[in-house]
Amino acid sequence: MQPNGFRSALVLGGGGSVGTVWTVGLLVGLREAGIDLARADRIVGTSAGAVVAAVLAEGGDVARLLTPPEPGKEPAPAVPADAAEHVARMDALLAMPHWPNRDLIITSVDAESGELRAWTRTDAASVAEAVAASTAVPGVFPPIPIDGGRYADGGVRSPINADLAAGAETIVILEPGAHLYPRAETDHELASATTVSLSPDAQATAATGADVFDPAALRPAYEAGLRQSAVAAARLREIWPAP
Repeated sequence: MQPNGFRSALVLGGGGSVGTVWTVGLLVGLREAGIDLARADRIVGTSAGAVVAAVLAEGGDVARLLTPPEPGKEPAPAVPADAAEHVARMDALLAMPHWPNRDLIITSVDAESGELRAWTRTDAASVAEAVAASTAVPGVFPPIPIDGGRYADGGVRSPINADLAAGAETIVILEPGAHLYPRAETDHELASATTVSLSPDAQATAATGADVFDPAALRPAYEAGLRQSAVAAARLREIWPAP
């Protein structure tokens, strides 16, 4: 590791449920090719990427995000009536009672000021609360109350919040919503780091469309991520830490 505590960073951006599935497909394909992005010293997750980031940081298999929960443990409806239901939904999805003992950053914004609020294992939020806040899309999910504040989707500030990876020598950015959400100015402030950005290609976006919550697009998104992993592996093999 670097003196600042991390040498490599993985940044996982938002893109709704469709973006989540594309990301999972890509990660599964990369792992099969011998490239484990979970080995990053720091993992940053925003919006849908926060869900994947938490599972990766825990050391879990992201493919489980594609598997329905056991009977009696189903998450709450896709659009919960209140913040508590959204937290419960994330708690059921993650099945993670404690923060991973990793350098994991989950992003959100203060619902009143719009300022960034980045959550780590040393903060007051549970991992389910932090991920619920990061995925609380304005107008779709309610802000999440945490420690006296109210917090919403980290994608309001940036779809990737890549500046939180600044200081790493190698940064890999997965941007499932790159074709829909432009980067923020702060996302370009990565100095001299070796940076590889991966996003859905034209074939993938044609197959999945623009609705990031479309159930019919989930299978095409996963298949696109798997397909793109072959090219991605070739790009990453020379720069990513070996197992």
